[in-house]
Amino acid sequence: MNGRVRRARLFLTMPRHKRRLLVEAALMMCAAKLALATLPFRRVTRWMGPPTPPGEPSISPAANADVQRLRGISWAIATAAPHLPFATPCLVRALAGHAMCRRRGLASIVHFGAPHGRGSLDGTHAWLDASGVRLAGYPLDRDMVELGCFPWPAP
Repeated sequence: MNGRVRRARLFLTMPRHKRRLLVEAALMMCAAKLALATLPFRRVTRWMGPPTPPGEPSISPAANADVQRLRGISWAIATAAPHLPFATPCLVRALAGHAMCRRRGLASIVHFGAPHGRGSLDGTHAWLDASGVRLAGYPLDRDMVELGCFPWPAP
């Protein structure tokens, strides 16, 4: 059996809520990729929330039901990304997850960082977490230093 047919069959046998989550993740990654390709970055960051110095924002722990929803978002992004017809770097995945959290009223933080000791922005990275749940961009390199973040809702 062809790999595409097998994946399609697997998708169609999933529970409806998982299929919806996968489709939403794919659409959000498409929107993030399009926004990053067509809009000035400062405009994209306005949509993410207010820029905050590293280490400042804190989000209270999520309730058990929210943790399950956050894990579902993480799963959907990780599962849908390899099947899209374009590359989904860390920032695309973080923006998509951030948007999915916002739709559900769940607080999340997009972090930006770079490897410590490099004099340039080569190797910059974005990652997303919410209430202690790692949603996208993990695991981090040991030498990654946070440069700033965008919490939503604002602290």
